[in-house]
Amino acid sequence: MLVLNDIHHLYPDGESTREVLTLPHWEIADGEQWALIGPSGSGKSTLLHCIAGLITPTRGTVTLDDECISAATEEVRARRRGESLGYVLQQFNLLSSLTVMDNVRAGAYFGRTAASDDEITALLTELGIAHLAGSRSDRLSMGEQQRTAIARALIKRPRYLLADEPTANLDRDNTKRIIDILLQYSRTTGATLIVATHDPAVMAHFARQLQLPQGGI
Repeated sequence: MLVLNDIHHLYPDGESTREVLTLPHWEIADGEQWALIGPSGSGKSTLLHCIAGLITPTRGTVTLDDECISAATEEVRARRRGESLGYVLQQFNLLSSLTVMDNVRAGAYFGRTAASDDEITALLTELGIAHLAGSRSDRLSMGEQQRTAIARALIKRPRYLLADEPTANLDRDNTKRIIDILLQYSRTTGATLIVATHDPAVMAHFARQLQLPQGGI
């Protein structure tokens, strides 16, 4: 289970600070699928960063499987991200000098997951980018980079899958394809899925939704 309690996060704003996220309490049971929705600037990415342990909330606790991630050392948080968490960032963070295949291989390596080339190829085929396996990631379109980042997250077989606007650079057909793949992965593996989005077409696929209005909840 994932439990967030009394979450507040502030960013410096000149000589003062600005609160970008307020979340009193949120519990997510194993295997649930959630859409995290709200306008730009409502704190969706900040909340996902807190869950992933990439940032520490100014106040509050993030507990993952009875382990308080928000109070853990960076070593512990990095281990958690590697072993059980897949995260599709808005920036993708692909290794530009590597091919699509090697970027996905790197995801498996850092996730300590054994993945054969056949498994990677099957995943790339499902995502519609198998023909790009030998292409360098810096020569891909934004949509192709986005799907490569999704493949890199999925190949780890994470128990928690976080996706920040995973369809932002995709057309309608590929948007449906990606959301179907993420939901199917969650349903077949029992992984927890949280997708941050402001796209109504994506929201429609999720029965559970958390609304983050501007300035917190």
